[in-house]
Amino acid sequence: MLRLGAEVQIPPFATVLLLVGAVLILVALAGKITIKEAHLGISRASLRCAAGVIGGVFVIASVWLFLAPPLSPEDRAKLTQGVVDYPTVRFKVREEQPKQSETEVQQRSYDELAKLLGVDPKLLQEKLPQFAQELKRAPNASTYERASAAYVTKDYAEAERLALTAADEAQRATPPRLTDMIKAFELAGNSADAQFE
Repeated sequence: MLRLGAEVQIPPFATVLLLVGAVLILVALAGKITIKEAHLGISRASLRCAAGVIGGVFVIASVWLFLAPPLSPEDRAKLTQGVVDYPTVRFKVREEQPKQSETEVQQRSYDELAKLLGVDPKLLQEKLPQFAQELKRAPNASTYERASAAYVTKDYAEAERLALTAADEAQRATPPRLTDMIKAFELAGNSADAQFE
């Protein structure tokens, strides 16, 4: 559950979907609902039918989201590695042939990354951006992982900011982690470059 501030909580998306679907179905079945002096409902039969169908779709979608299997630790590790490696792979692909379109660069980047990770390129192209969105908000992700996730989701300004923060963290570590600092500076540079493409 996502927390905003101290007292406001937003329920997961599937729960909201289920509640909205249930309300639509209730309105479709009841027609008009009167609570004290407030009237809620739809009087036209065709609109009530449409509300019921939409509500049913919402309920089915929420149940499907509840029952969707979570990622295995092995898949999670591969996707995390994919998020971390994507900026470097994309930059390398772009440098090899500078005249490529953005679509070609993205496709070749996913192909190269899929070979590197040993996974299907189409599956990787489908799952990596979704996982990157999740990783950007993950409390246990490192700053560098969150920076890479921002890069994958094309939030290049945030990727640059987080990469510079990761470089600063690596520099302040005792002893300084020079390899991590260089990687973070490279990601910051790639992110800055991507903002002007």
